[in-house]
Amino acid sequence: MPKHKSNLTLEMIRRHVDALTFGRGREYAYAKHIAHARHAGDTLKADCFGSGENVYRVQVTVRDGEIVDADCSCPVGMDGDCSQTTVCAHVVALLLTFLEQPELFRDFEDLDVALERRGKEELVALIKQMLKQAPELEALLEIPLAKNKSTRVLNAETIRKQVRGHFKQSGYRWGTEGLIASAMDSILDLGDDYVANRDWRNATTVYHTVVDQVLEQFYQFHDESGALRMLVERGVNGLAECFSESVNEAMLRAETLRALFDVYQFDVEFGGIGLGDNVPEVISLDW
Repeated sequence: MPKHKSNLTLEMIRRHVDALTFGRGREYAYAKHIAHARHAGDTLKADCFGSGENVYRVQVTVRDGEIVDADCSCPVGMDGDCSQTTVCAHVVALLLTFLEQPELFRDFEDLDVALERRGKEELVALIKQMLKQAPELEALLEIPLAKNKSTRVLNAETIRKQVRGHFKQSGYRWGTEGLIASAMDSILDLGDDYVANRDWRNATTVYHTVVDQVLEQFYQFHDESGALRMLVERGVNGLAECFSESVNEAMLRAETLRALFDVYQFDVEFGGIGLGDNVPEVISLDW
């Protein structure tokens, strides 16, 4: 049994949520909506079946009786409202499940540790096995690594195929926006990695392509959860940073400016739902 179980209490969980969120989380837990539960040290991970057919990735770290980090792929988590001070219902469900049924959580090894202990041949074999189970991941081999600023230019079509694939897999069913957003969050993470290495060209390609494809599909969804809207907002924020930082790259800034304007124009034509509200300010400050 994990040694930190005694540090987790019902009162601690209640301190981080309101009564409504706690109640929803308890319903998820009692309905056994937590799956693939695992833990390593102070960190808990699982999938949580939310409303409709949505499945969210949930992760929380508990240390010394306090939540020190929490993350969920649901719209609340994507909007930045899932943290050590306030958590969503899916995090509550994970914590309650662990509190009451810790035996359901299997040990898992930290990913970096698990990869570092494997040799090159073993890693190659492992990747090939993964590609057999998920052939669509082969496109990732075409993506330049963001660890160091790459001289390779990312092909936008590679990102475009991934985004379209996520929409296609959703089947355009009611309430699948959260699933789509969760899958595409990892693509935007790639853009963030490029930004961290000041690779504005490849970062712009990621943000621009994701935003463009989401807007192209936007009319086919109700997006009641706001998941697609938050994807666009995240892409716009990334584009704004690229625009602001790439001061010596006129062609790249022109491309980024066009992408930002397209979002703003879409929002106006859609009726004004708040997409790209910060675009005029970005342009006025940095152009």
